[in-house]
Amino acid sequence: MKIFCIFDAQGSFLGEISHFFKKYIFGQSCAMCDISHNLTGVKREWRDMSKTLKYDIKLLHIDEM
Repeated sequence: MKIFCIFDAQGSFLGEISHFFKKYIFGQSCAMCDISHNLTGVKREWRDMSKTLKYDIKLLHIDEM
């Protein structure tokens, strides 16, 4: 079984910049981004938890669906 987690952001470099402005300037958020990432990258808690699951987790940006 696969679990698909979708980021409400584009996967490109410009998408990452756009997400940064939306989150930190305009106060918009992406729940999956908040769960899995912080300013410096993947959260340790997310990485550790995802390694313990028996299911395959697939992370996708909204434009990769």
